[in-house]
Amino acid sequence: MIQEYPEYYTSFKCIADKCPDSCCIDWEVDIDDETYYYYMTVKGAFGERLRASIKEEGLDRFFPLNERKRCPFLNSSNLCDIITSIGEESLCRVCTEYPRYYEVVGDYEQIDISLSCMEAGRLFFAEDGFRTVRSGSGFGDELTDQQRARLEKILSLRERTIDYINIYETDEYLDHEGLLKLTSGVAAFMFREYRLKNNKVLSSITEESEELLKEKMAHLELLDDRWTFYINRVNDIKCEELSERKVPSGYIKKLLIYFVFRYTIETYYDKSLAMEARLIIRCVRYIWLMCISGEYDIVDLCHIFSRQVEHSEENVEYLKRP
Repeated sequence: MIQEYPEYYTSFKCIADKCPDSCCIDWEVDIDDETYYYYMTVKGAFGERLRASIKEEGLDRFFPLNERKRCPFLNSSNLCDIITSIGEESLCRVCTEYPRYYEVVGDYEQIDISLSCMEAGRLFFAEDGFRTVRSGSGFGDELTDQQRARLEKILSLRERTIDYINIYETDEYLDHEGLLKLTSGVAAFMFREYRLKNNKVLSSITEESEELLKEKMAHLELLDDRWTFYINRVNDIKCEELSERKVPSGYIKKLLIYFVFRYTIETYYDKSLAMEARLIIRCVRYIWLMCISGEYDIVDLCHIFSRQVEHSEENVEYLKRP
């Protein structure tokens, strides 16, 4: 199998109780079958505690949050009682894998870490440039020649688009006009390189108004209560402030690269580059609005955005649609 991931991926390590936020707060922990059957065998008082904490709804099993919206095994020191009691290898699959994500097509696997994790975000924004590591060779026999050619076309588009973003010349800070030129240029480049000739769809992506973008974001399924604060703050932005305020262009170009790397490959299954381009441009433009709406820390802001948007398939699919 071929695996491809950003260089900084191997530098990631959970910082546990040192993290400014916690993935064990606000999110229920799903229990995979293998871990569930293992928990059924754990002996002693801790085994009893494990089994008493599991809730079942149909075929789903999970640890429901307590009254403080915390995982029942997240202790007062923000450490996991499962790890300290029976070892890290006893965690559920979702806890072991987070914040990593995997996209598999045939024998090719794209791996990355989500900006919803603040330590991952810190690594991402501290990284000088963006380079990937690819291990293995060939795409194996799982794909037909036609499928392999389509995958190679999509991966090539992803790489060329990242190169285009890197060499795109901008001022040190991006105002609204500069943002629109950059994001429109990226969308047009993707359409052109993929030989997708649909100017009407391209225009609907590049010329979408701020008001429609705000409305789209306000109608997402609410996953993080902090999202409401940012929605209200963005909605309070006055028209004249769009031209007066600026964001470091380095942040925006890195975000474009993050979303291009993460979502371009989904064209293979969606069979519509326009869906991925629409999602990418909407995400970056809205984060720019979040930045200009008040004081911010880019790592914290992106982790809240990612928690709200990227951890819901429904929200991601909603933002891909016109």
